[in-house]
Amino acid sequence: MIQQEKKTHKVFAGTLMCLSFAAALLSLALYVRMPPAEAAASPYPDESEIWADEELPEEGSGEPAHTEAAGTAPAASEADETVPAATAPAQAPAEEALPDTVPADTDPHDATLTNIMSADTELTSTMKMGAEPAVTAPPEPEPAVAAPAETQPAPDTVPTAAGSGESEGSAGAAEAADLPDGDLPSDVPAGNEEAVPVVYSLPEKTVVAPKPSKAGYGSSKNPADTAEVLAAAGPLLNGRELFWSPDRATGGKTITWYRDDTILAIAWREKYGDLDFTFCEIVVGHPSQFRRYLADNSFRTQNRYTPTQMSKTVHAVVGLSGDFFSHRSAGIVVYRRKLYRSDGKTLDTCFIDSSGNLLFVKRNTLKGEKAIKAYIKDNDIVFSLAFGPIMLENGEIRVPKERYPVGQIHSKYTRCSISQLGECHYLFAIAGRPKQNTLWTMAKALRSMGIDNAYALDGGQTATIVINKKVINPVDYASERLMSDILYFATAIPEEG
Repeated sequence: MIQQEKKTHKVFAGTLMCLSFAAALLSLALYVRMPPAEAAASPYPDESEIWADEELPEEGSGEPAHTEAAGTAPAASEADETVPAATAPAQAPAEEALPDTVPADTDPHDATLTNIMSADTELTSTMKMGAEPAVTAPPEPEPAVAAPAETQPAPDTVPTAAGSGESEGSAGAAEAADLPDGDLPSDVPAGNEEAVPVVYSLPEKTVVAPKPSKAGYGSSKNPADTAEVLAAAGPLLNGRELFWSPDRATGGKTITWYRDDTILAIAWREKYGDLDFTFCEIVVGHPSQFRRYLADNSFRTQNRYTPTQMSKTVHAVVGLSGDFFSHRSAGIVVYRRKLYRSDGKTLDTCFIDSSGNLLFVKRNTLKGEKAIKAYIKDNDIVFSLAFGPIMLENGEIRVPKERYPVGQIHSKYTRCSISQLGECHYLFAIAGRPKQNTLWTMAKALRSMGIDNAYALDGGQTATIVINKKVINPVDYASERLMSDILYFATAIPEEG
């Protein structure tokens, strides 16, 4: 009985083994005959599929690539492609650059969202069948799919408009897009509205000014020929009344001028009583155009040059002899806002402030370096002239009756002066050959002609006016003098190219 049971268990175990083996063979056969199982779809789209039709941005470029699809802006033009990345910063997509297919009454932000959804739908459709849309996550957030406006180079800085302070190429176009039809931003002239005048200026640290335009120069022996020049200078003059007029009697002498949008200069010779004058009247658009230049741009240089040479160096429209400061050790010398000499006891001083005003200070008024520096700071002084004396002040003759340390004021010499006639409006006068005069005589003549303020500069052979690299006035001894400095007026129009 026991043996029979053992035999039965062995048969049963063998049967089970056979069945297990058969099942294993069947499973193997079925596995071999079946096609490879499809890989389980990831709940996240494959990155290579997402960007299949797009050009990936370079690592660190900061600018994502955009797929060009129907309704988006066209690809950048060749001109855009030539713009270096460093000079063309990425611009945020402008609202007015949304696809044309968006209805006009659709909110721009809704349109942007619709565009993003369309793009996601297109990307999802590229996934393999079997993926579960419910768990499909979108790719990393992109900027608005609406392509940005064509990339343009950063606008060149332009001179600011009076009262503006903004540069061209700001948000004018975007502002116009949000305005009702027929309206314009407040800073855009429309119809008969007068455009805001442009104001040019020169940086104080600039020594060499822009070159004057050759077309700006002119000359004639007929005073009436200047009428056209004055008419063209109307916007610059802005109502200023000139000392010069086309009906002046110049005795057939040549009148020389220069004009552009930032400066008007007219020089002429005229006889007044017994005196022979050479005048140069200058109006500039900005006080930075009235400047001083020391030889080699240095207070300590021992070199000297003619006014013509120095005028050429700095591209002066008009070059004028200065105070010849290196010929003496007296006086207050301020150059480019720095105090180089602080003798306020000996000579009257003419200070020029940042507004281009001439400020006269009598000798012995500013005593000591501390007082002079305080005056410079309080009055925003850019440079000074140290010769004198003050000839006219508020219509009164100030030429001293006693001896003055420089200029031999009571002897007969060629005399030279500078006056301010108004805002950024100046008159340079030389009274000399063939008949010379005392400083008192010149001051009296200027006052009779309506000049209220005048400061004496170095006369004699030093007195020189240079325009277009030519000396305009008769110079003593018929030869320019080597000197240490000039005054000059410059154009503020930037050079082309």
